[in-house]
Amino acid sequence: MSLKSVYQSLNIRSKLLLLFFIQVVIPLVLIGIFFYEKIDGVMESHAISLSMDTLKIIKARTEEFMENVTVISQDILYDQAIYDVLKDNRRDQFVYYNHVNELRNILRKRALAFDSIQSITIVTRDGLFLSYDTNSGRSNIETLIPYTQILPIAREAGGGVIWYIDEDGERRNVYLARVINDRDTYNEIGLMAILIDEKELKKTYDQLSSDILKALAIITPSNSLVFSENTDAEWLEDLKINLGDDIGYVRSDNSDRIFSYIRLSSVDWYLVTSFSKTALLKDFSSITDWIIKVFIPVVLLLAVLTIFLAMDIVTPIHQTVSHIKRFREGALEPPLNLKRQDELGYLSTQADKMIEETNHLISTVLNEQILRREVQIKALQAQINPHFLFNTLETINWRAQMQGAPEISEMVMALSGILEANISRDIKLITLKEELQYVKNYLLIMMRRYEDNLQIKWDLKPEALMLKVPQLLLQPIVENAIKHGVGEKRTKGVVLIRAFILEERIIVEVIDNGRGLSPEAVERLNHRFGLPLNRTDMIQNDPNSSIGMDNVNQRVKLHFGESYHISVSSKEGYFTKVTLKLPNNRK
Repeated sequence: MSLKSVYQSLNIRSKLLLLFFIQVVIPLVLIGIFFYEKIDGVMESHAISLSMDTLKIIKARTEEFMENVTVISQDILYDQAIYDVLKDNRRDQFVYYNHVNELRNILRKRALAFDSIQSITIVTRDGLFLSYDTNSGRSNIETLIPYTQILPIAREAGGGVIWYIDEDGERRNVYLARVINDRDTYNEIGLMAILIDEKELKKTYDQLSSDILKALAIITPSNSLVFSENTDAEWLEDLKINLGDDIGYVRSDNSDRIFSYIRLSSVDWYLVTSFSKTALLKDFSSITDWIIKVFIPVVLLLAVLTIFLAMDIVTPIHQTVSHIKRFREGALEPPLNLKRQDELGYLSTQADKMIEETNHLISTVLNEQILRREVQIKALQAQINPHFLFNTLETINWRAQMQGAPEISEMVMALSGILEANISRDIKLITLKEELQYVKNYLLIMMRRYEDNLQIKWDLKPEALMLKVPQLLLQPIVENAIKHGVGEKRTKGVVLIRAFILEERIIVEVIDNGRGLSPEAVERLNHRFGLPLNRTDMIQNDPNSSIGMDNVNQRVKLHFGESYHISVSSKEGYFTKVTLKLPNNRK
């Protein structure tokens, strides 16, 4: 006997006991065996995940901080006062002095507006420093900045921003620098440097450290320290980052530390944090004792209670299921009375009601089907015989040829082609080329009606004409262009029909030189055409809606998807353009 047959022969009570053994006993044994082996990896994984999430938050704050400084530097470049000083030939010392004072006022305002800026300096081509420092107690940027090292690096950036770190003893100075080019000649005329306040930079990392993640730093790929939250950065000595990775973690070879790192997007720096596995697992023993003394007994007690509760639930469920099965087999069952006041009692009562309602619905549906067939038969009887209609048109065509009236013959043949498409009850997909033939039949009739007051232009690319489209998709659009566009003009009306491929899509445009639409009307139409199929109530309630255009729009969405629909552009008094963007699927 197979295991499957043995399992199927068990009653529900035995299956629940087996389920208890599989879900409770075996997991507890496995947890006891593998607990000490797996807890280290689980805790490490969570710590790495926490450190990665922390680094992502810090990265966003750091990049926002750097972007703000970059914007400040860009705003300074936009100020004419810089160029007045850097391009001044100093022939008039009074004018030059005023320009310098104006520039220093600008630097002061910019520095005071952003707390993270300690100093800003503009260096002229002849080495003159024009600076502002927010704290006179600190060393001035003019004495700190390594101008000769920063200048060639800034030149290589071609006017873009560079970040430079200069170690000054135990202190590290972080600069943003960029060359200043003449806005007319693009020749270099000076250098801008901004000294960052390290204390303000540290504020972006406040409240992000924890008992596990106490170490945080910014380093270069060569392990040069840019910033450290703690003054002691010895923990970075064992760090080796793979320069090809933007994010990751590494384990130390000489200690139990794990380093997590992420690269900044705007500059080739790394955010680094680390944690100690020893500190991570220091409370592990107390957790183990708690599990043994409390958790396991509680789980066993709850498992026993679960079995008793399961038995109380399984029995009425089985009775309800059996009752429904007998009903499906056609038996006439009395109401199921479980004498329960809980949800199972409610379900049994509702099952009886659903059985009664189902019997009623079955009889109702049968009556509706009979009535629907009678209506369909009457509708078929009332339809015009297509053969009679085409035979009549053929007779008119023959008589027109006999009477020497070729224009009437052409119009009859065109009308016959249009009626053939309209009378067809099948939902056909035809090529765009065949669809345009129906449009040409319609236009032939319109040309006879408007005579010299209507001109049709064509711009059709052969590669776009093989797209499969629903039948009679374009004729309502062309009809709308003639009726509401050129049909109301006193001068000659022109309708241009275009089909071409643009960016992997097939574009069909119908353009008329009619009276055009107001911007409000264009906006209203484009909003309506962009509505999903389930919002037809808004279309029906719009007094300005066009049934033909709306039907075309709905057919496009049904066939090609919600992202495809009609769009309208117009200039009042000049033109109206209706555009169809269709997928380039010509199979």
